[in-house]
Formats: sequence, C-alpha cells, structure tokens
Amino acid sequence: MTQPLQADIVIVGSGIAGALAAHALAQAGLDVVILEAGQPVDRAQALQHFWDAAGKAPDAAYPAQPQAMHPVSDQPDRWYQQAGPDRFKSSYLKVVGGTTWHWLGTCLRLLASDFQTRTRYGYGVDWPISYEELEPYYCLAEQALGVSGSSSEDLGSPRSQPFLLPAIPQTYLDLELARALADTPFRVQATPQARNSVVHDQRPACCGSSSCIPVCPVQAKYDATVHLKKAQAAGARLLDQSTVVQLIPDARGKIASARFQRWDQSEWHIQARIFILACNAIETPRLLLASHTAAWPQGLANRSDQLGRNLMDHPTQLS
Repeated sequence: MTQPLQADIVIVGSGIAGALAAHALAQAGLDVVILEAGQPVDRAQALQHFWDAAGKAPDAAYPAQPQAMHPVSDQPDRWYQQAGPDRFKSSYLKVVGGTTWHWLGTCLRLLASDFQTRTRYGYGVDWPISYEELEPYYCLAEQALGVSGSSSEDLGSPRSQPFLLPAIPQTYLDLELARALADTPFRVQATPQARNSVVHDQRPACCGSSSCIPVCPVQAKYDATVHLKKAQAAGARLLDQSTVVQLIPDARGKIASARFQRWDQSEWHIQARIFILACNAIETPRLLLASHTAAWPQGLANRSDQLGRNLMDHPTQLS
C-alpha cells in the first residue's frame, strides 16, 4: 500500500449529491477528493450501446463492469440478494456521474401534507421538519439543476420562487389528452424537469430525441457531470475506478480514513478531516455495515441498529 493520500474533504460517490457537494466545497477553497467506483461515460458510445441493445432497459446504455458491478434491470438477482416477499427492482449505476445518466429528470416536490401523515391521516410518522422549512432548499436545488416548469400552475407545493426555466412545450399528444379531459376532474400540467427548455448553462435545449432514459444525446437533461466539471475547475480531484472497501474510524467512531482499491487491484489509503458518503441508499449503508470493527461490531453509524433497514423507494403509477 502506498503512502496515504490527504484531503480536507473526501466524497465517496460522484452522483448528484456528491457532485453538488464537491462543487460548493471546492469553491469555498477546501481540498476535495471524489472517489468513484466506476469509470467515465462516453456519451456517443453509450448512445450506440442503447441503439444496439435488444432490451431497451434504463441500464442498456451502460454495460456493467465486473470491477464496479451494479444492478442489471433484466437480471435482478445478479446483484441483489433478497429474502422478502416483495422483490426490489430499482437499479442504479456505478459510473462517473452516477444514476443521473439514466434518471427521469423529474423534479416534483413533496406535498406539505407528506410531512404530517400521522397528524393528518393517522399513519406513518410525522417528519421532524416541515415543508416550509425545506422549501428554500428546494429552490436552491432547482436553481442548481436548471429545472424547467410552469410557475403559474398549482402542483400542491407552494413556491417562494419561480422555476428558473420555462416549461417544456407540450407535445401533440399532451394537447390532445388535455382536450379529451377538458370536462373531467383531470388536468394535463407541465411536469417540472431538470431538462433545458432553452439554452442554459452552456448546454442546448431539449430537441425531443425521446431517449432521456437512458441517455440524452445532447446533455439537455441534467446529469451530475455538469457539477463534477465545475468542481474540478475549482480544484477538486476526481479519482474514478476507485472502489472504497473500508471506512476506518477513530476511537469515537468518526471516520478518519478509508481504504480503496483501484481497477488495477492496487490498494490505496486516504485521510481527511471530513468524509461525505454519497453513494446512494443501498451502497452507503452497505459500506458502513462492511466497515465494522471490534469496537463497532454492528458497523459504523449504527447504534440504532436501523442502518440499511426501512429502504423506501418512490412508488409511481405510469399510464
């Protein structure tokens, strides 16, 4: 193992959370290192993979690499080991930019009522914060991603600021559906999208390629490489093909360093004042659980024994 690398901040994962954090912290003058298990994506090559694929699944554009394995849509048991009655079928990517490469781009807010399900409806648990407290941060996120939407339409989530970009124009099908539903309780409204409706942030407007999932050919749809590039321009260092295999705590249980393995099988060690774990709702607890020690036998950050439990996806109905 080589001499430990040093940084102020180490961010594990280069998806949307890691990229936004890296950009803000590097801009503030801190020495930031981003560790990413996967490799960079060649957009044109990804598009060709999608065109050539027999099954047009979200991950069809991004063939899984054994050095950075991730779930595969048509083989859910290849990566997940599941024992419960309901199978978890969502997928994610291990590439530079993370799952924003094939995300839908939809940027709907939670409703105010979602924060008070126990008080209002008698089920679940109320959030410890309110929608009103979170609302300014929704605005910041929408500004950062460049969300297109109609500020005049009521989507049930009151806004203190308008959308940054105008709504994506409605398609012929949208307009026909709206006409057909005119005398019903249903309405056709613009869905807030992190997709350029006009030229923005040195990226073109959406040209209707219809392959948002799994790859936007022109990067009109936001992906995390936008802020990764900005972070690197501000001085952040990106180490791709680098899988963190162990987090090493100090006596108080605070992460002091990490071991990671490169694709060439070389072992590396990095020390930092602060570690930010931004490798999604499955990989983050997996890494913390795998970093158990004699002092922390249940894994790190797991005094409650709830780490890795209660995984909640976002159920949707698509028609």
